[in-house]
Amino acid sequence: MYHALESDAFPSEAKKKGDLLYILSEDTFENQLKLIQGQGYEVVSNENDFEENKVRTGDFTVELTFDDGHFTNHTLAYPLLMKYGYKACFFVTTGWLNGKSYMTDGMLRELADSGMLIGTHGASHRFLTDLTDDEVSRELDTSKKYIEDKLGCPVKTFSAPGGRIDERVARIAVKAGYTDIYISDNSPGFSVEGVDINGRIAVKRNYDLNQFKRSIITGKSPESALVTSALSLAKGMLGNRNYQYIRELALRFKK
Repeated sequence: MYHALESDAFPSEAKKKGDLLYILSEDTFENQLKLIQGQGYEVVSNENDFEENKVRTGDFTVELTFDDGHFTNHTLAYPLLMKYGYKACFFVTTGWLNGKSYMTDGMLRELADSGMLIGTHGASHRFLTDLTDDEVSRELDTSKKYIEDKLGCPVKTFSAPGGRIDERVARIAVKAGYTDIYISDNSPGFSVEGVDINGRIAVKRNYDLNQFKRSIITGKSPESALVTSALSLAKGMLGNRNYQYIRELALRFKK
């Protein structure tokens, strides 16, 4: 799971440390694509491949996904994906499109026309577990319809903003017509009414190539299981709003 990239020509314009943690340089991303290619790993290339690879075992397959819809998904990531012959899934927050630092409708269309898979990341990026049933439905229905109207193709895939999801939200998503749901960490996935909730590995800017390679092989993030469990527990105990506030405060004092 990626977010934004950056280069001298296309700075990310991010300011918060919590956001910067997930922004990679253009060179770092290309080196990761080179590693994937050099190791001979198979990268899923379209929606059918995403489905087929769920039942495959014994070999390494990689799904490349991007959250939010930052403009560097188009200006930096897209050319590199095309260079190496890879496809990715872009989960966009539709309410952010055409705004400062985010892709335009035209950019999204170009990605889709090139065979990239487009999914939703909600309409406003609000954490769905904080919302009422009606609010969740509006987030998922509005973003789905927006993309379908712009691209003229069905949208069946979404990633939960902040990775926040529970069985209630998942059932609403299934009812809205989503057949694939992604979260933001590599927790064991689960299924609701036959629809998979898929874990992902969030790629951070401080991972070196060995850590990146190890995460592909093990299917786990470089952080220890203890750290991952502690963070998950903190989210549950503090609630989304308090957790985000304390997290950003802590990162300000981290060197």
